[in-house]
Amino acid sequence: MPATSRVRDRMLYDIVPAAGAPTMAAPSIPSAQRDTRRFDGGATLASAIDGWIECAVLLAGRGLQIRQFLHIDAGRPAAPAVHNLADVVVRDPRVVYTDHDPRVAAAGARQLPAGGCGRVRFLHVDLTTAGSSALDDVRAVLDPRQPVAVIVPPRAGQRGPQGYEAVRKLVAGLPAGSLLALAAATADAMPRAERRAREAVGASPHWYSYAQVERLFDGLDLLPPGVLPVRRWTSTHHATQMPLAWAALGRRP
Repeated sequence: MPATSRVRDRMLYDIVPAAGAPTMAAPSIPSAQRDTRRFDGGATLASAIDGWIECAVLLAGRGLQIRQFLHIDAGRPAAPAVHNLADVVVRDPRVVYTDHDPRVAAAGARQLPAGGCGRVRFLHVDLTTAGSSALDDVRAVLDPRQPVAVIVPPRAGQRGPQGYEAVRKLVAGLPAGSLLALAAATADAMPRAERRAREAVGASPHWYSYAQVERLFDGLDLLPPGVLPVRRWTSTHHATQMPLAWAALGRRP
């Protein structure tokens, strides 16, 4: 296990002090339909990813005072979703969800709060193939002059590394202070025989090593405690659980 992963149990937003934003607990949010087209790991990993996203939103809003959020390849929002979390840590947040699948984007849009279309949108955008004009709808909601927290779950990398490379280019064009929160599925701790068996049937076509994930943050200030198994970003992980995904956060200098 890399040295940066040996830290005490804590939530990420305990590491960065609050900067004057409200700190009340998130409200109780009714359950929303989850995206059932998950990559390897199932519901347990999906829950860990939801916890990591919560950490990222609370850090961005409460610790870094970022008011804009872009959730790429979001799938169907799970409660509490990014816009729910952002509402309790910053004033007047702006949130855009995107997904490469038009059916998922349409379903996600139906889950958004009525009357919130001006500040919360769910768009059908495939960043791996889209030109700059395809992001016009994103820019209509998010102010390109202000920092943005870009959230990239493992689902974004399951169609190949071009998804993560597109995100890197996107973040490079954002203002200083923007945040990249990225997670990627891994087979680092999986027995070789099991890994080969899954690859043979195409169960997990794209896995990323610790070093590969770390390189995705080149040019950014990698925030402590660095690249960790996604479960380590919550307070409910067990030391014996294998890292089914790596996750980290980096800030644009």
